[in-house]
Amino acid sequence: MNFGNFDGRNLIQNWKCGCEMVCIEIRCDPVADNIVCFCDDCNNRIRIGKTKASKLGQNRFSRTGGVCMVSVPAKGIKVAQGKDYINYFRAGVKNEGSEFDAASRTINAYAKCCGTLILHIPEAHPRTIQLQPWGLDGWIEEDENSDQMYFDTYYTKITRKEPPHGVLIGKGPVQWGNHGKDTILKVLKSMLVPPTLDPWNKAIEIEFDMLPPPEAYALCGKRIEYIENPHYLY
Repeated sequence: MNFGNFDGRNLIQNWKCGCEMVCIEIRCDPVADNIVCFCDDCNNRIRIGKTKASKLGQNRFSRTGGVCMVSVPAKGIKVAQGKDYINYFRAGVKNEGSEFDAASRTINAYAKCCGTLILHIPEAHPRTIQLQPWGLDGWIEEDENSDQMYFDTYYTKITRKEPPHGVLIGKGPVQWGNHGKDTILKVLKSMLVPPTLDPWNKAIEIEFDMLPPPEAYALCGKRIEYIENPHYLY
């Protein structure tokens, strides 16, 4: 696991935005520590993040043109600093990235201080959020031949080559890649994380049918911005 000192004994890991005004503590083992996604929504998210970012913003694609993320149970994270700087937007797309998807419930969080993307709350599994890893202490991007978890079928379309040997590219939201039993055990372990008292976490640790519906005005008291012009990758 390329997750710094996050080894099951020291269960606090820090994430900071590019200007370090927003700091998040991760207090549980990740479900998956090296995911690369090639879907339209993720690529659109990074494109939008690049337009929001200052020189300190940390938004970029992986070496293979995908989007890196770390999957973490929502109840295992705590906003330690900069809660007032966290803003939200929705920008789901459909029809291969050519249209805004008004029905999408996925919500993206970013630091308005420097524009760094923080995480997104997927409509398919809102209790397990996808953290953007570039601000995570000790996180290292694995190469494409390592034991990463690959999502979505656009890998070949983006990279113009076949997937790494032995890696199956699946259509999300469930695709175990090379992880198999190890990932399943992490999912089960994540269920044992003590619930947080942080109201920010309580707002995102909700079932799908309670995730703010399309056209919802706000989350955690913050306005949700709707970005309807897709900035898809291809």
